[in-house]
Amino acid sequence: MEDLSKYVSHYVAKLEGPDGGNAFHTLREAGAAALPYLAVALRNAPAPGVRKLIVEVMWQSREPSVVSILAIALDDPAPEVWKEALDGLVTIGDSSASAALRSALARSRRGELGVPSEWLTEAIEQVETQQ
Repeated sequence: MEDLSKYVSHYVAKLEGPDGGNAFHTLREAGAAALPYLAVALRNAPAPGVRKLIVEVMWQSREPSVVSILAIALDDPAPEVWKEALDGLVTIGDSSASAALRSALARSRRGELGVPSEWLTEAIEQVETQQ
């Protein structure tokens, strides 16, 4: 669906501009069909601020399918991006989010992930109280 791909690309390019708020809400309203294109945009976005906003749009969809992308975003070198991914995993809070957080915690304890293990432990506790 090339039209949706172009639509997403158009609004992703506007996220950090003066019309960023409108672009953010337009991307949110695009729905689940836009999520694969947002995942591509996330991989290709050079600016941490744009990646953070894409992650936020994705988790606000509350679609369980974004959990794997949020788990990958925990590897982002920019703290604002992995913090947003962490927030999203906690908000989604299902068993797949819990599993992703547990995997990230193990990686953090081995020094393979920049997210502090204390933050991941707290996130896991928050998810478990939601379930």
